[in-house]
Amino acid sequence: MDKQLDKLKDLQFGWDGYDAEPPNDISFAWARKVLGALMEFDFEPARIVASAEGGVAFIFTRQDRYADIECLNSGALVAVMYDSQSEPVVWRVSPDSQSIKEALEKICAFLTAPIQPAATDR
Repeated sequence: MDKQLDKLKDLQFGWDGYDAEPPNDISFAWARKVLGALMEFDFEPARIVASAEGGVAFIFTRQDRYADIECLNSGALVAVMYDSQSEPVVWRVSPDSQSIKEALEKICAFLTAPIQPAATDR
């Protein structure tokens, strides 16, 4: 996971073909805290990528479920979860170790919960 994060250090302004800012030192500092918490959980993201909003995003997926935690250049942390049958749930994560762990617990529970079959019309 460290290698995925380190690759993001070489990005330049406009790395996405538009005007996205590359991750800065603030987002990398918070990303390292998220990475540390992930190691405690033994929980790996599918990918670690640059965020189009400027920062670092940890992407988690399982079948039709998606979640991420973004460490933005401003120092804000934002999480989102959704699946094909529900609206996205988005929340701010307080920038402290305990809140990061709680967000990861919530994401892990969401991703590992039993998948309900889709309701069918009769």
